[in-house]
Amino acid sequence: VGSYVWREKRGFNMYYLMMDAFVQTNYSNPVAYIVVYTLTFWILFSAMVPISLFVTLELVRFWQCIAFIDFDPEMRVKEDPEDKSLWPKARNSNVNDDLARISYVFSDKTGTLTSNEMQLRLISVGMHRFGRESHRFEDMQPDDSPIHVASEFDTKLPDCFSRIECIERLVDHLQLGVPTTDGAKEALSTQVLKFFTCMALCHSVLPEMESNRVVGYQGPSPDEVCIANTMKQLGFVFKENKSNIMYINILGKKCKFRVLNVLEFSSDRKRMSVIVQDQRKNIYLISKGADTVMLPRTLYGKDTTASSREEVDEMIHDYSCKGLRCLMFGAKQLSFEEWKEWNMAFRLAANDIQNRDKRMASCMDDIEGGLHFLGITAVEDKLQEEVPESIQILRDAGIKVWVITGDKQETAINIGIACRLISDSEKLMVFNEDCKETLRQGISSELRELVRRRADQRKNPGQKKDEELVIDGKTLSLVLSDESLSKDFASLGALCDCVLVCRASPSQKAEIVTMMKEYEKSKLVQSKPWGLKWTGWLQHLTDNKVLSIGDGANDVPMIQRADVGVGIAGKEGRQASNNSDFSIARFKFLVRLLLVHGQTTQYRNANLIKYSFYKNIAISVMFLYFQFDSGFSGQASIDSLTLNFYNTVFTAIPILIFALMDSPTENLETLRKYPKIYNTSNSLTVITFWKAQIKAFVDAAICYYIPYYAAFTSGGNNLDGLFAVGRISYIALQGVVTLEVLTISRHVTTLFVAFVLYSWLIMFPFFYLFEYSMQGFGVPDPQQAGMSTQTFSSAAAWLQIVAAIALSIGIRFTEKGLKAIFYPDDVMILSEKEVSKPKAARIKKSQENVLRMSPVNSR
Repeated sequence: VGSYVWREKRGFNMYYLMMDAFVQTNYSNPVAYIVVYTLTFWILFSAMVPISLFVTLELVRFWQCIAFIDFDPEMRVKEDPEDKSLWPKARNSNVNDDLARISYVFSDKTGTLTSNEMQLRLISVGMHRFGRESHRFEDMQPDDSPIHVASEFDTKLPDCFSRIECIERLVDHLQLGVPTTDGAKEALSTQVLKFFTCMALCHSVLPEMESNRVVGYQGPSPDEVCIANTMKQLGFVFKENKSNIMYINILGKKCKFRVLNVLEFSSDRKRMSVIVQDQRKNIYLISKGADTVMLPRTLYGKDTTASSREEVDEMIHDYSCKGLRCLMFGAKQLSFEEWKEWNMAFRLAANDIQNRDKRMASCMDDIEGGLHFLGITAVEDKLQEEVPESIQILRDAGIKVWVITGDKQETAINIGIACRLISDSEKLMVFNEDCKETLRQGISSELRELVRRRADQRKNPGQKKDEELVIDGKTLSLVLSDESLSKDFASLGALCDCVLVCRASPSQKAEIVTMMKEYEKSKLVQSKPWGLKWTGWLQHLTDNKVLSIGDGANDVPMIQRADVGVGIAGKEGRQASNNSDFSIARFKFLVRLLLVHGQTTQYRNANLIKYSFYKNIAISVMFLYFQFDSGFSGQASIDSLTLNFYNTVFTAIPILIFALMDSPTENLETLRKYPKIYNTSNSLTVITFWKAQIKAFVDAAICYYIPYYAAFTSGGNNLDGLFAVGRISYIALQGVVTLEVLTISRHVTTLFVAFVLYSWLIMFPFFYLFEYSMQGFGVPDPQQAGMSTQTFSSAAAWLQIVAAIALSIGIRFTEKGLKAIFYPDDVMILSEKEVSKPKAARIKKSQENVLRMSPVNSR
């Protein structure tokens, strides 16, 4: 349109341009003229969009993953640094930048916060409690006798063991599914025999053999391995499972049981069972699982081992308050006809292709009822090293931590206190409700109160207190089933510093992540004025990212639902790590992954994106300025080959080196030391992006108008031609754009400077090679012939180049200096604080020398 208007207003008056001669590209039809020149300008300014950025960014991200994350020595397990299976692994380079924008961390507990190294601490045999909390089975020697181990664990056990050893035929007393009704002492020893035997039978572990003796066990569940190892220390040794025959050694006496069925554990069932047959052809069902599913399936009262459900529940509650994980055991005897009928139905269900899982679950549920209470195991799962410190750092960084576990509420709260997730258990917001309306009122009340407290804290920042919430799986199911209730709960959870979810299923874990992602998205969209709602959706693509971390197969849905998934390469297999974006060996490495790698990657990639647009917009805007002086003709001031080399050769290497080597601080541990600066970076925002592009307009104006107004005619050395002015402008702009990389970098090295200078200086031989190549191929351009010699031999040309570069870089240094003095960002301040002692000493000495040489001191 501008070209058409110029032709109509001025072009026709310039007879020497012959604009009245309507030929190709100079159509008389206004529509045809505008369409042709629209395409012309589209081609001319196509360089404004940095197509090469996509390739460069992918290359940089890939290198950041394999070079900086995968081979980070600080993220390797110190006990075994050479085990490559425990090295960090980045599987998705597209989410590198998101590591610096995490607002929520959703974490599993077992195996993620804890080490998954289970140790039995306390047990109850029937209603009798055994064990000392100070006792450690792991401290016992491998060759200690079972009697010695039992006496160290509890003084009542040796007497029970002595009575068991006196039994000649153990098989006559192993009525596992029958409650004990003998005298007091005999009953206790018989209960111990039954319970310990059931613990040695109800599992899916395999023995490790050395020299024909069991040295340990391997299995899918650390709980089972722990219990099997403890039973081995106490003399109830599982020897082998051969052709469905389980051989166990009870205090030196051999017994065997035939395994008829194994009812596998699942996260939905929360229990496992085995059906075994002893040497007297008695059939028993032995079951173990979480108290929530075992308590309703257990018999209580007269003629049972458990006096009442309340007493058993109280016992489990006491163990849970000590931070121990509880498993409840039960058993019952089956008649052969009863088992045969059930087994037939179970096999038919297993062969059903369409409803196999549903029918099998129904069959297992039918048989696992009416159990006699055997006992409870209380297992300790130690926290991983530095977990409390890591959670505190994440909270200091402004990240909201949600821990989602299947443990009992009391156990989860104690673990939360131990890992500093919960600071004050007396001020917790706890939701344990069965009624939806009561829950709605409670959430609304707490939400109003929390909003009021947050408003008061903004007025008095020094009075900030942590807000912490606990909810169980049963209550959570009510929340997730109601849309309005889930929105209110999400609002409440977003205002809390941490949330602890207990008794949660794997599907609930994924639903929680989805709920908070949708809430943050809707909050951003609703915060925008009408007509700009779409900007909230765009902002959601870059802000408030959600991270999930777990170690087991049941954590995979949660990991895949999050924006960034992190898997722990732990003892529950590699499903979580194989389905994640990043794999690490310990929870503590998450801090370095986010605070160090995340912020460093964001800094590098943000500057790479801004610079790529800056250099392309600068060269395109220089062409735009030329259009005002060329009648909007669409003519470029340089040839197309030189323009192509601008992106692919001359400006490609410096920014690539910057994106791979530069860092926001000299010592990256500084970023970890000061977590409060996390997620506060303005490296790539709408304002900072357009600020860089405004500089592109300014630099293009400087590099174009200085040569343009300095053009002159002087005999044979005149520099007023199109390509002479264009080449000088191009060289000046090339120098400004290349040196811009030095001005934005925080750490300048000799190698970096060498590549920057190389990228600019290689341009000069290129022009000579370009001219010689055209002559050699027989396609010389008269306008380009001798242009290099003419330009580079002119002192005026060099003066124009130096003036343009000096003015542009001077403006950049002035702006950078003013920022460092008057409004420095957090990273600038940290960079000054981390100056090494030798460097600080040199600066101080230099300042003293300047003072001594000053005129005031000389007088």
